[in-house]
Amino acid sequence: MIKSIIFALLKINRHYQVVNYAAIFTTRKKTLYVLILILCLTSVFVINKITKIPFIRMHKEHFSHKTASHVLRAIERHLNVTPYGKMTPLSSAEESLVTLLNPKPSYKVGETLSLRVDLYDQDGQHKSSGGDFLLARIFSLYLDASASGVLEDFSNGTYKVTFTLFWPGRVEVSVQLVHPSDVVSVLWKARQQDYDKIMYKGIFMNHTGIQEEHQCFQHLVKWKHLCKYKDYRDNEYFFCLKPKYLSCNHLRYLYSKNSEDLNLSRQEFHILLRSDLAVEVPSEFLYIDVTECSDSFHGPSLKCKMGMKFESPGGFFHLNKWYPKNCIVCQFTRVDEVNGCLKGKQIYLLGDSTLRQWIEYFIKILKNLKMTKMPLGISPVMATDVQRNIHIAWMKHWQPWVSGTPNAVSSGQYVARRLDTIAGGTNTTVVLALGLHFRPFPIMLFLKRLLNIRKAIERLLRRNPLTRVFVKLENTRDLSVDMVRFSNWHGYVQNLAQREVFQGLNIQFIDAWDMTVSHNSFAIHPSANIVWNQLTLFLTYICDECTDTHSFQCDSNRKVEADDTDDG
Repeated sequence: MIKSIIFALLKINRHYQVVNYAAIFTTRKKTLYVLILILCLTSVFVINKITKIPFIRMHKEHFSHKTASHVLRAIERHLNVTPYGKMTPLSSAEESLVTLLNPKPSYKVGETLSLRVDLYDQDGQHKSSGGDFLLARIFSLYLDASASGVLEDFSNGTYKVTFTLFWPGRVEVSVQLVHPSDVVSVLWKARQQDYDKIMYKGIFMNHTGIQEEHQCFQHLVKWKHLCKYKDYRDNEYFFCLKPKYLSCNHLRYLYSKNSEDLNLSRQEFHILLRSDLAVEVPSEFLYIDVTECSDSFHGPSLKCKMGMKFESPGGFFHLNKWYPKNCIVCQFTRVDEVNGCLKGKQIYLLGDSTLRQWIEYFIKILKNLKMTKMPLGISPVMATDVQRNIHIAWMKHWQPWVSGTPNAVSSGQYVARRLDTIAGGTNTTVVLALGLHFRPFPIMLFLKRLLNIRKAIERLLRRNPLTRVFVKLENTRDLSVDMVRFSNWHGYVQNLAQREVFQGLNIQFIDAWDMTVSHNSFAIHPSANIVWNQLTLFLTYICDECTDTHSFQCDSNRKVEADDTDDG
C-alpha cells in the first residue's frame, strides 16, 4: 500500500520532489516517511488550489511522449486498407443493396434503425473483403432534417449502418459508395509515397525592387544550395532553392500549383478512372415511418458546456437547426444576445479558411465589430468592438498552405508557436482548424504537426487552465476536385488522427464532419446556415448563461402530407 502511494505521488508530482523516494524502501523509519509523504501530498493539493491547476491533469502529460508512429498505428486500427493485388472488378454501387434489419411497420423516436449493406462488384459477385469508403445519412426533406449514421465493416463485403431516429415523420435513407476499396488502397499508397503532388514557388524581394522566384519544398531535397526555414524546437521545416542575388531572408510570398506527375502506375490510374464518386447504393425500401415519440426517449436537459464527452454522430438537423445529442444549445436569435455572450472576450481563430468564415460571419452580423487590420495577402484578419471589449483574430496556419494566390510569408505562423504567445484566461478562447491543406501530403507530416500543437495546448492550459480551447474537425469538401490530393477519405483519416492526438485534453471538438455529412454538403466552404450552426454551438460552450435555450421537442402529431415526399 505504501509503495502504491509513493509511485502514485511520483507520477503525479514530478515537479515537487522533496524526498529521496528510493530510500524509503530501505529505511526502517517508514512511519516518519509516510508522514512526510502525506505532508507533501497535502502541499501539492494546496499549490494546485492556489494556482487553480486541476490535480488530475498532471498525469495526462504522458501522451506528449507519443510519437507520430504511435498515433498512426492507433488510427490504422479504425481503417481497413489492404494493398490491392491483381486487377479485379471494383465495388459497384449499382449492383449492391441496402436492406432493413428487423423491419417493422413503424418506428418510434429514440429507437435505433439498423441497415445491412451488401456490396457486389462490377461482375455481380458479392465482395469478400471490406475497406470501401461509405457515407450514410437519414433525412426528411420537408422537415430540413438529417443525421449521419455509424458504419461497421465486417471485412467480407457486408456493412452494418445504425442510426438514431431523432424526429417523427417520413424518413429516407441514403448510403453512398464514395470510393471502392481498391481506390482507397491507391489513395493511401499515393499519399504516403511523396511530397511532390503540390509544387511551391517562393518570391524573394528586397526594398530596391529586385525580385527572384524559386522552387520551394515541404521536404528536404538533394540540392546543395538551399534556404532552410527550420523550427529547431518542434522539428518543423520548409526549404527553398537559394536565390542568386538575394538572401534567404528576402522570401516574401509563396504560392502553389498541382504537379503534373502523381507517381501512379498505369494500373493505379486505370483503377481511378474506372471508379465513380459517391454513387447511391439502391435500397429495397423507399422510406420508413416514425409515427410516435417513445416514452423512454428524453432529450438532453443540460446546456452544452466544456468537458462534455465527444460523441460521433453527435447530433442532427431539424428545420435547419443543429441539435446536439447530449446537450442543449442556446438560440441567439437576437444580435444583442451574441454581443452579450462575446462581451469582454478575446477569441483566437487559428487555422484554415473555414475558420476565416467564422470571423467573416461575426463581422457581417455584428455591426459594431469593425475590422481593425486589413489582411496582408490572406491573413491575419482582426476585428474589434471597442465598446464591448470584443477582440476576434484569425490567422492562417503555416505551411503547407495550398493556394494559387501568392500569400505573404509574414501572414502565417506555426500554430504551436502562436499558442505560446497567448497568455490565456477566463475570457480567452482559442479555436483550431487544420487539415484541408494537409490532404495532399504524407500523413506523418500532419501527425507531427498535431503532436506539436498538443504540447503547445498543454503549455497554454498550464499557464491558465481556465482558457477555453476548441478543435473544429474537418468538413467534407467538393467531390469534383482531384481525388488523389483532396479526397474526403483523407479528411476522414485526419479527423481520426485529431481525435486520437487530442484525447485526454480539456478541450472541446466542433464536429464539422458530422454536420456536413448529415447535411449532404460537399463544399470546401460550407453554407452560411452550417457556419451559423457551428457558431451557435461554439457560443453556447463559451457563454456561461443564456436566456433562450431550446431542446428538440418531439411532436408526433404533425401529419405527413403526400406532397411532402414527392421530392424524395
